[in-house]
Amino acid sequence: ELERDIARLSATNDKNRKIMLYCDYAEAVYNWFKDYYDTSEKEVKKELLDSINDNFKKMYHGSRKIIMDENYKITPVSTDEGYDLAKSEGLETVTNFSFILGLVELARKKATVAEEEGKETDKVTEPYPIVMDAPFSNTDAEHIKNITARLPKVAEQVIVFVMDKDWDIAKERLQEFVGSQYVI
Repeated sequence: ELERDIARLSATNDKNRKIMLYCDYAEAVYNWFKDYYDTSEKEVKKELLDSINDNFKKMYHGSRKIIMDENYKITPVSTDEGYDLAKSEGLETVTNFSFILGLVELARKKATVAEEEGKETDKVTEPYPIVMDAPFSNTDAEHIKNITARLPKVAEQVIVFVMDKDWDIAKERLQEFVGSQYVI
């Protein structure tokens, strides 16, 4: 009731009417941008989840998929109904790789589309390396092979710090892509 009184009293002079009109315009522009942002975010989130699951499927052996909540938290779930999932560090590693590769893949795709449409992409298309320290330590040999098969297909540059035991498995798929190798 007080807000109605304030609005009624404010509308009695021209200066206040203009301010109220400007506020209405500002609110309309905000709502237009918010609707556009919300719609775009839903599309991007769906594309990201599709990319994450595509990478996960190529790296993980088993009947699981990734779901993502509204805060972009990803969780592997069983594709078999009623099956309770056992969590492991190896599964977490594959899940995280799927997320990272999904992000890189989606960013490259968006930059390529923008470039093809003639949009300004100088700041978007610069390749950034993926830097990882001991990414395979908690992963079995089969998953290391699957992950290393995906990495060169998605990322332009990867810097990896690995132990000899993990490199012995990974080098089979990565050796041809190695630009420099250092031993500490």
